[in-house]
Amino acid sequence: MLKRAQGRRFASTTPLEKPSKLPAILLGSGLVGASLYYFLEKRTPVPKPAPARSALDPQNYKDFKLKKINPYNHNTSECAFPL
Repeated sequence: MLKRAQGRRFASTTPLEKPSKLPAILLGSGLVGASLYYFLEKRTPVPKPAPARSALDPQNYKDFKLKKINPYNHNTSECAFPL
């Protein structure tokens, strides 16, 4: 026959809990993020290419001759100008 435990037994001390890894994870990801931000901001800027030459000049007015009008629908037309 099985022996029954007489009464309840309680542990005299609580079992030790493992410390949380969350602070270390947050600190590590913060350091990685800060170093990545520093690295990306520290790079030398890429020079912008010179703008392509355009027919429109903001300082000077240019006169264009209308070459052809192609009707598209009842209220829209395509205007062609010589280059």
